[in-house]
Amino acid sequence: FFSAKMSKNDSAELVKQIEDLAYIPRDREARRLKKAKSSISQAFALFERDGSRTCDVREMGTIVRALGLNPTESQLIAMVEEVEDIPPTGYIQYEKFEALMVKILLSGEFKGVCMARDTEDLIMQAFEVLDPNKTGVLDAETLKEMMVNMGERFGPEEINEFLNAASDPETGEIRYEDYAILLATD
Repeated sequence: FFSAKMSKNDSAELVKQIEDLAYIPRDREARRLKKAKSSISQAFALFERDGSRTCDVREMGTIVRALGLNPTESQLIAMVEEVEDIPPTGYIQYEKFEALMVKILLSGEFKGVCMARDTEDLIMQAFEVLDPNKTGVLDAETLKEMMVNMGERFGPEEINEFLNAASDPETGEIRYEDYAILLATD
């Protein structure tokens, strides 16, 4: 590809070709910002309280996840602390929420930690670790026990929400391949 015997004209032509391939529109950042703000506004509006530009602080995790992010419980607590009024009112203001979320969406990070959702393949691998026989099915009660006692612990509301969405009400089983798709999708 590169040659020490390349002429100046050939070299200049190669640089031009590379620059053409790497073209980034001048308004790219402005478009990213506009898209981020639009997504934030739409997600927040679903939980907004009576047009007051506020929402219940307990909805923040749902809104953040709706934006395609995957915070841990401790990250979520830190986010709430960053946007909640002092003294805490139990509500978050849209302006503070938007400012924080724009930073996170544009950088993909919060306090130096990646906030992007995991890929479907990565989620499948995690579920498969819990399914040594590779049946494609997990028992809801067993998974609940793990969610309560291992790793990042989930609260009762989060566990119930997860199990209600993921498990078959008749068998109590979770067909994790179907659920992995949902978890990885924006």
